Amino acid sequence: MTEELQQKSVAYVKWDDKDGKGSGVNYGVEAKGIDIFLAVVPVERHDLKFSHIKAPLHPGDGPGSAQLIIVCPRCAQQLRIATPHKSFEWEPVFPPHPINVPGNPDAIVTALLSIVEPLQCPSCSLKFEVKENQIRVQR
Repeated sequence: MTEELQQKSVAYVKWDDKDGKGSGVNYGVEAKGIDIFLAVVPVERHDLKFSHIKAPLHPGDGPGSAQLIIVCPRCAQQLRIATPHKSFEWEPVFPPHPINVPGNPDAIVTALLSIVEPLQCPSCSLKFEVKENQIRVQR
């Protein structure tokens, strides 16, 4: 089941004082992602660097315009996964609940995310899939 997650931009105002004379105000809009914690499922014969990956999901206006920024579990190459090349499915978790992530005691699960098509790192060629917040390496 795919439901739309609510994402809103965050406006910011910052005093820009580069020249020391109070040169003015700098303002704009910054898009914030929804943090998804992905558990990396260990597999024999693969040297994976991470047990979990914190990945910002930018849902846009629905699964057809979603983007996910992750790192490869093997080589740490940054990957941007976006539609229309991949199909996203997500389901909000109500109520959100904590998850045990080393080094991040405030981690919570807010949504279950899956990517329908398998993924491959262009740097190290690792093939993996994302299903319900788990990264599983394909053999």
